[in-house]
Amino acid sequence: MQLRQLGRSDLKISPILMGTWQAGKDMWTGIDDAEITRAIRAAFEAGITTYD
Repeated sequence: MQLRQLGRSDLKISPILMGTWQAGKDMWTGIDDAEITRAIRAAFEAGITTYD
């Protein structure tokens, strides 16, 4: 995956971000830790370096 410069900083980030709000489980049910781990690992292996 191509990385892009973040503003005027020296940081390079993936242009696709992964939102992880559901992983907090405060308002979501039916998501287990193993499923969350698999999803984050798959995103990382696909080149996603930016998480929200």
